[in-house]
Amino acid sequence: MNNTPLISVLIPTYNRKELLKRALDSVLKQTYKNIEIYVSDNASADGTLELMQEYSKNDKRIIYSRREKNMGPIYNGSEAYNHLKGKYAVVLCDDDYFLSNTFFENAVKAMEENENIVIVRGIAKCFNENNNSIFIDTYNSKEYIKGIDYLLNYANHQGYDNITSFFAMFRKSAADKTQVF
Repeated sequence: MNNTPLISVLIPTYNRKELLKRALDSVLKQTYKNIEIYVSDNASADGTLELMQEYSKNDKRIIYSRREKNMGPIYNGSEAYNHLKGKYAVVLCDDDYFLSNTFFENAVKAMEENENIVIVRGIAKCFNENNNSIFIDTYNSKEYIKGIDYLLNYANHQGYDNITSFFAMFRKSAADKTQVF
């Protein structure tokens, strides 16, 4: 019997078939295997449906949901979030991907060993479209962010400098309390 907690990975997508493939492959390469991958397609017309039919056929951990019409990115992601079953969750944009194949394993270990940890954020390698440069976003805080404040304040960056991405694993129960999704 598998007693490792389930991780839900939500990947909202729209007309980015090749980027979605890279994101999916990076999740499937994780050493941690107790995952569900929920891909929420916002009515793509670029072959995403066929790609996802193939992935879903080959891996039962992948759940594919396709909208009949584009509902916008916020609705697409937040409605899909309601279907996630994991103790932990990751929202992975279709143009993001994991470089490390041990992120899930390490994040779950940290949270399982300490109930007070709500979110574990990875180091993000970011592309600046304004000047075509790449920078590493490490978000080094001198203190722990208390409770669910990161989730509550993510959109407005209030009180936190340099939060550029939501590239993180979080306790789904904490996010549910915020109604951020």
